[in-house]
Amino acid sequence: KDVRKVVRSMHHVLRSDPCRRFTFGFTVENVNMRMWFAGRSAVFVTTPFNFMTEHELLISFVLSFVYTKPEELGWDPTITRQQIQ
Repeated sequence: KDVRKVVRSMHHVLRSDPCRRFTFGFTVENVNMRMWFAGRSAVFVTTPFNFMTEHELLISFVLSFVYTKPEELGWDPTITRQQIQ
């Protein structure tokens, strides 16, 4: 169920925003966590890791989002939106 939900959510993000080149996500089951990357043509997922014992990976994951530019998070600044009248 979780796999289907996260893939559907990432698909929705990419479909609803043409300025997005890719998106990220994560799933948590008990103490196991997996990170997800979805581009326009592929989906990649990490192997599960225990975020209680391997908390360095979780901290690195969170900090990488906090200290990054919007372009590095998947937004394409070369695409402009136009209003349909």
